[in-house]
Amino acid sequence: MSVLCFDTASRVVLVALVDPSTGAFTGGVSTGRAQGVLELVDSLVGAGEQGSIEAIVVGTGPGGFTGLRVGVATARGLAEALGVPLYGVDSLLVLAAATATARVGERVWGAIDARRGEYFVQPFMADAAGHITTLEPASAIAVEELRGLDGITVGDDHDAVLASLAIAGLQAFETGQAAVEGARAGDPLTVLPDYVRGPDAEPARMDVHIDRLQGADLGALDIIERRCFPHPWSMAMYAEELRRGPDDGVHLAARDRTRDERLVGAALAARIGNS
Repeated sequence: MSVLCFDTASRVVLVALVDPSTGAFTGGVSTGRAQGVLELVDSLVGAGEQGSIEAIVVGTGPGGFTGLRVGVATARGLAEALGVPLYGVDSLLVLAAATATARVGERVWGAIDARRGEYFVQPFMADAAGHITTLEPASAIAVEELRGLDGITVGDDHDAVLASLAIAGLQAFETGQAAVEGARAGDPLTVLPDYVRGPDAEPARMDVHIDRLQGADLGALDIIERRCFPHPWSMAMYAEELRRGPDDGVHLAARDRTRDERLVGAALAARIGNS
């Protein structure tokens, strides 16, 4: 059995498959977009090996707004699909864990670029048994203040970053398993991203309404599909779905009234079989 751990809060996407009985792990790192986390997962976990995953651990931030949102949503979806518990772990601990366990009793800061000339930082300390304690809440500080931090500062560029993910992931897994009954530990719905601050750009509010998806929407739908997925459906595949009658399929479009009825989303479902 294994624990699937991943984090998308920083500029690198981290994925590790960890054996909780030994701490041994395999993993992968990508500097691409957070949406590529599933490709890394697929490269580590074959279709026939998904049943060996007993839990998922995901970094909950702080970090990049979009990356966090994608990572946590992906983790929740995978946990629901596989029927396994989901646990959250501080993304700053993900970066600091390996250094903290190697420097027992020393203050170790995890640091993630927050943009706007700031970094998200948080201090941790490990004891001789390897348990890591959070010393202060995460905060955003100016880049110039990094040098003034008391202790060791680590980011997402150190050599042991995958080992750090494995250590932090296992601690979150063990803590979640030991939680008192009734605390809903492991419930995917309770794992939420911690942004610390708002997004870099606040999107304009939309006035969305729902109606039927039409053939004329395929061009706009193709653009949305390619933005959201590494392996998008083709326009021909969507056209085939739209040929289903109302008794065999649902084809919904979300349009923004503030942008001349622009298509901003869609939902399709098909009836398979006679039931």
